[in-house]
Amino acid sequence: MPNHPDFETRTVPVGDLLLDLKNPRIGRRHAQSQREAIDALIETKGEQLYALAKDICLHGLSINPIVVSDADERGKYVVLDGNRRVAALKLLKNPSVIEDPSYKRRFVSLATKYEDKIPDSIEVLYSDNYDSINEFIIRNHTGAGEGEGQLGWSALERAFFELDHGVRGQYDKAARLLRFAERLGINFTEEFPITTLQRLISERILNRIGIEIADNGEYKPKIDRETLKKRLNDLIHGLDTKRLHVKRDGTDGSLYSEEDREAYILDLINRFPDHNGRNSENNSLRYESDVEEETTNDIEPDGRKELAASTQEKTERSNVRSPAKPPYKRKKVIDRNHRIVFAKGKNEKAQAIYVELKSLQSAKHPIAIAFLIRALLELGVAHCLKTKGIEPPKKNNSLSNRIRLCCDRLESDGVIDKSTADAVLRFSSKDQFLSVDTLHMIVHNPHMPSNGEMVNQMWDAICPFIQACFNA
Repeated sequence: MPNHPDFETRTVPVGDLLLDLKNPRIGRRHAQSQREAIDALIETKGEQLYALAKDICLHGLSINPIVVSDADERGKYVVLDGNRRVAALKLLKNPSVIEDPSYKRRFVSLATKYEDKIPDSIEVLYSDNYDSINEFIIRNHTGAGEGEGQLGWSALERAFFELDHGVRGQYDKAARLLRFAERLGINFTEEFPITTLQRLISERILNRIGIEIADNGEYKPKIDRETLKKRLNDLIHGLDTKRLHVKRDGTDGSLYSEEDREAYILDLINRFPDHNGRNSENNSLRYESDVEEETTNDIEPDGRKELAASTQEKTERSNVRSPAKPPYKRKKVIDRNHRIVFAKGKNEKAQAIYVELKSLQSAKHPIAIAFLIRALLELGVAHCLKTKGIEPPKKNNSLSNRIRLCCDRLESDGVIDKSTADAVLRFSSKDQFLSVDTLHMIVHNPHMPSNGEMVNQMWDAICPFIQACFNA
């Protein structure tokens, strides 16, 4: 244990240790209870947690200190560093709290086999000086770590830790924006490229998107919240799925240059105008081709300099490259980048649906396209469940849950990668603006609006998953 005047070593029962509900390893959205914290760790880091528990059974706790301070609950301690190890010990002591049947079975097996090696009390490093604790934790999680089993924090985890503990870190702007986005109901993965987001955003760009920064550094909406949510979701989801990137190759979605970023922001604001008429571009943002030519009538003879300056300005405007046409503005839902290949002689009904889908123009037939996408999605999921021998749940057997079951199996079998799986899970979430619920409402709700761009985006999000289902 480190010899430091602000820390002292104590021996504490495992039952008196509480997980830190703000810890970034437990989840980006703060858990509200110890049970939620355990569930979040199982959900996001289940395999790592099981491997750690097994290592503790075989070799004991690592030499790295578990750092604690006083909890609000009298006689208890909150774990500020070492939450995974403490969670693993708690689950070994009481595996019955695990809801996932697979992990419960595996932890019960470990606990039974190594019962005599699971400690009731452990040595911890205690301090009531939070400045010293924060300094120690940040240093300890930067780089390779100092001991067996210690995982270095990702840039995202470190940024959230610093933000939640009052430390102004390297990625403070991006972390604040992501926290703000979460409050609007926008999701992103554990691998979100926060370093890229930090490079892209500035106070000027945030202002143009529709966000103002308060004196205390908090972000506030300056336009309609739903419109802002759509704009931020497009940016965050685009970076998360690598549809948007900062590669210096000029490919679609590149935000490398200032010109690329300008074109994207213009396109973003035009696609999602503010419903309350408070557009962050002074309510007059248009593409260059939409700007009306100024008339040269009634120019006084001595106004030639003004006319020359105006002519030069128009010439410069005409040389500005118009924003690239986004892929979802295409005429038909199926293009060469978003198509499905079927095996000959199989899935004939699905193939017939796909042929009809190919023939329709998105802008003219969005409702028909939504019907066909949903039908194709249901057939693909049914094929996957049957082929993989997956038993659908008897309760809450919704399409979203069946999608998640297939997605988990396809990812675990290596059929789809994590990026595709994350995109599918977002599509199956109710929190997303474009999701399976949106598809359902277009099909069944007579008041639900729809358009070609909407169905094109939904097809782009779910097409790789449908293909993987039929390949299962």
